[in-house]
Amino acid sequence: MLTDTLSILKSKYIPEGSYRGNFVTITTGKILSQVIPVLLVPVLTRLYTPSDFGVFAIFLAVIGVVSFISNGRYNIAIILPKKEEDVIRLFSISVIINTFVLIILSLVVFLFGDVIASFLNLDVPSIVLYLIPVGIFLVGLFEPLYHLGLRRKLFKVLATGLVCKFTLIVLLKIAFAFFEIGSLCLILGHIVGYGIGIFLLIALLFYHKAFLKFRKSTRSKELFNLAKIYKKFPMYSMPSDFLNEIARQLPHFLLNSFFGSVIVGQYSLTQRVLQSPITTIAGGIRDAFKEKASRDYREKGSCRKVFVDTLKKSSLFSIVPFVLLFIFAPVLVPIIFGPEWAPAGDYIRILTLLFFLRFIVSPLSTVLFITGKQVYKLIWEFFAVSSIIISFWVGFVYYDEYIALGIYSFSLSFLYIILLLISYNFAIRRNEEN
Repeated sequence: MLTDTLSILKSKYIPEGSYRGNFVTITTGKILSQVIPVLLVPVLTRLYTPSDFGVFAIFLAVIGVVSFISNGRYNIAIILPKKEEDVIRLFSISVIINTFVLIILSLVVFLFGDVIASFLNLDVPSIVLYLIPVGIFLVGLFEPLYHLGLRRKLFKVLATGLVCKFTLIVLLKIAFAFFEIGSLCLILGHIVGYGIGIFLLIALLFYHKAFLKFRKSTRSKELFNLAKIYKKFPMYSMPSDFLNEIARQLPHFLLNSFFGSVIVGQYSLTQRVLQSPITTIAGGIRDAFKEKASRDYREKGSCRKVFVDTLKKSSLFSIVPFVLLFIFAPVLVPIIFGPEWAPAGDYIRILTLLFFLRFIVSPLSTVLFITGKQVYKLIWEFFAVSSIIISFWVGFVYYDEYIALGIYSFSLSFLYIILLLISYNFAIRRNEEN
């Protein structure tokens, strides 16, 4: 009886295939993909030191930055074409570029590995440097696969793939810890888990026939012509996203240069416990929003309604957790993760406002890509990177990471409010605005 009642309520309020249904499916998958990793972080913090986490954070930061140029950002365009053949062509373009980047980066590491390690202030085995191109390739491959799933509206498949991938990664990190080789265990666990997760996603996509018309759509001339049609993505989206990721990862590099790997490890815990789940959940919101907003913009010339609806839901969903986080983080962090991680609780409190605004605004800013206004995002990213550099430079002058993080949080929060207003402006149809 209860099961029947729940089924009726679900079909009435969350109908399958609707925007609300897709929103709930992908967001639930994103949340579940973080539940097990977050629950097991207290285990990891007792198996690895803050310094180990600091080295791993730099490794991930390099992958995060470079991966945004590894496929030319053509993966974003996969959801846009009207012709299904063009969808597969854009997927092929992304994978081809990603493969070339893997080869080039491997040669760069082979020739200049020592220089790279010195520049990043890393004292690690040489194998770690060779794993960087592999990690970049895996991210660059996962993104077009994920967007192909979005295009096919395989939200349940994507949610399943995410849960499997993130669960495998954290379990392998715990298993590899018994080899007692520090940060290398974290890195190997990440790479192996990510690779297995991609293999499972490919299998699921093949099972659901997501690669239809693949052979007919991959002729070199057609790929080249389509690459020119969607050239705005490498011209504007790629530099914009590259700067966005630099803005996100720059604190790791600057903290490592100014204060050392231990402080980076403390800061990375705030990312692991707070930003990673927030980014993942916001990513689910973004994916559902992007699919609906791009469809509305194609058919109606406006995506204002879904923009406002998503803004309201995101705000209501997040306000209470962030307030509780601000109040209790400094008390709970040393209890949950161990006393040596106490500074991370203070960092979380300082960064709460920034995380709140980033959670709300980041999904909605995809309007700028849907409407072809990527140049505005590029300009915004320039100001964001500049403010981060100034924030941490001031902190370095006073040799106080708390000053650096405080200025960083306030300045980026202000810029996210500006980005929200710009995005809303372009979500409105021109004749409505006039």
